[in-house]
Amino acid sequence: LHPILGPILFLIAMLLVFRFTFLLSDPWITFLGTVQEVLAGWIAALPIPAIVASFFAEGLVGGLGTVAAFSPVLFFLYLGMSFLERSGFLPRIAVGADRLLRSFGLSGRSLVPLLLGFGCNVPALSACRTIDSAQERVRAAIAIPFMSCGARLAVYSLFAAIFFPGREAWVVLGLYVGGIAVGLISAAVFGKGKENESVHSVIELPPFRLPPFHLLVKEAWSRCMRFVQGAGRMVCVTVVVVWALLHIPHGMDTQVMDSVYGRISTVAIPAFRPMGVEDPHLVGALIPGIIAKEVVIGSIATSISGMEPLQPVGFGDGLGQIGGAFLTAIQETGSGMLALVSGLNLDISPNEEATPELMADLATRTTAAGALGYLVFILLYTPCVATVAALRNLVGWRWAGFLVVYQFAVAYVFGILVYQVARLAGFS
Repeated sequence: LHPILGPILFLIAMLLVFRFTFLLSDPWITFLGTVQEVLAGWIAALPIPAIVASFFAEGLVGGLGTVAAFSPVLFFLYLGMSFLERSGFLPRIAVGADRLLRSFGLSGRSLVPLLLGFGCNVPALSACRTIDSAQERVRAAIAIPFMSCGARLAVYSLFAAIFFPGREAWVVLGLYVGGIAVGLISAAVFGKGKENESVHSVIELPPFRLPPFHLLVKEAWSRCMRFVQGAGRMVCVTVVVVWALLHIPHGMDTQVMDSVYGRISTVAIPAFRPMGVEDPHLVGALIPGIIAKEVVIGSIATSISGMEPLQPVGFGDGLGQIGGAFLTAIQETGSGMLALVSGLNLDISPNEEATPELMADLATRTTAAGALGYLVFILLYTPCVATVAALRNLVGWRWAGFLVVYQFAVAYVFGILVYQVARLAGFS
């Protein structure tokens, strides 16, 4: 590729892939959410105790729904990346980035996994299997979880809009750059003194070509199913554990902040006070945040307003809702394909869960400096349980366990540092 136009074209290509992924996956995530709600409603309509219905609807079905919600994003992201890879475009970019990445103990082969991390860390870690060197795979695995995925953007945008109006873009950009810096420096530190045998390896450059669409779909589907089979059990178990924390000790009569979940949140406040976070609702949301960062905002809202009881749904009504959601998903997928060519709109507005009431309430629960410390912690601690499963599959349990502890330690230290610096700088 051209030394100047090549990187520019590559950035445009990656932006298009991410836009393609989220425009086309969002309708199907919504559809799967409707299916999950209907299944929960059918369970609620059964003549069984409320706590049993809650366990099946919110624990088991909720766990399966969480796994399913990853699938559309992964499928479309794999589809886009398979096209770039099989077209011959990505290998050329890897060659161009090789010299820069050598400084961090990586090679050009690590570029694509690192960039995939901005969409989702799970396929990014899976892509590390193309790296020949075992040492470099570990270094890439260390760096990738610090690449800020799309799920974390929802939390960034909400807190930035509340505490930094007019400067949201700078806050979000700073978090992304900070994640890149921490990831690459971590890779370099752990690789210090070890020669990377793949740094000087030759990367073959296939000819440019247009890959068959059916081959791309087959490859994307296969990769997506591998994730579901490999990480599904761990995700489901984690969801059930969080459900139990929310309902112990009084079952359905348990208020959120009176549950084990709420007590853990309250007990943990002294640990988070040095980073300016003293509210149990904010601290507690970090627990389900381990399942997926998408649920952080909803968890905060639920802990503040309380859990809503399950609403029974009739069988016919449920089928109608599923059918309507399916047709809507098809329609919105078509609209997304049209929107794909309308421009690169990088939206960082808060999501629909962020009601004006919630935003006004959150503004009273910490300061601007505390919000920065909280966002840095969100950025750097374990992205999600699916990422842990992907780490386990890539580098084994020992490395995966160590990296989870390392991520929490880094998040805690930098969260405190950023808060203290921001406080001294006058953010309040």
